[in-house]
Amino acid sequence: AQIASQESLAHLSQAETEAVNLKDDASKRISEFLAKAQATSATPVQPAVKQTQVIKPSTLSKKAYLESSEDIDQFLDELRRELNAALASDKRIEIR
Repeated sequence: AQIASQESLAHLSQAETEAVNLKDDASKRISEFLAKAQATSATPVQPAVKQTQVIKPSTLSKKAYLESSEDIDQFLDELRRELNAALASDKRIEIR
């Protein structure tokens, strides 16, 4: 409702940032709770949802622009490494 009536792009961007921060905080709290429950429980606690790893493709390249096939290959190789590492750690991937 707050966003539907909003016309300012700056306010919409701020609302999005706040929502992402709240989600991240909630995910962190859930993970901490599950870790604590796991440590104090005699029987293993199996989380219903896997941990999430956020991957930001824009941070994977040292270049602001990709200008060659080589640049693209390097970027995609790094992205692939990050994605596979997250999957190998049994994590869900959120791309931002």
